[in-house]
Amino acid sequence: MRHKFILVYFIITLLVITGCNTYKSLDEAIQSKWKSPIKVLLIDKMKNTVVFLDQDQYVFNTFKKNGDKYIYSTDGEDGWTFTADSGLTPFLFRSLNTKTAGNVFWGAIKTDKDVETVEVTYTNINASDSQIKVKIPVVDNVFIGYPTRDFFDSDLTLSGEWKLSAKAFDEDGNIVAAVTGF
Repeated sequence: MRHKFILVYFIITLLVITGCNTYKSLDEAIQSKWKSPIKVLLIDKMKNTVVFLDQDQYVFNTFKKNGDKYIYSTDGEDGWTFTADSGLTPFLFRSLNTKTAGNVFWGAIKTDKDVETVEVTYTNINASDSQIKVKIPVVDNVFIGYPTRDFFDSDLTLSGEWKLSAKAFDEDGNIVAAVTGF
């Protein structure tokens, strides 16, 4: 009888532990970690990455999915607010390396125009004629992209070897916003 009690207690404890901090939606999982209301803007289910908005802060992070349940941790969050000088379109562009998704480009453009793609150009600092371009699709003026090859294992090695620039284009191929020199 005592063994059955211990077994039942163990199973209940295991269910409680594995069921804690899991949610039916990613929105619920993220919101459980934030006091103010958040809005999920873009989810990449292939690499389990997400960009969401907390008031005026755009936040990128990874998440875990176990079956039909989501698990979210604030570890690894990369959050930014951004503006631009008068006359320029605000354009947030971030490059980072994550443990689970690898090298990532993410960002947002604050404009009323529909942005279709962001084109990132890598220029090798030691050989300026060596350039690589990557196009990233944009959804609701937010994007998550992954370099076509491993350029860096940290922001420090990226800035030590490559100069980046990014341009945001509308559906007609017009430049909506640009950032350079990072």
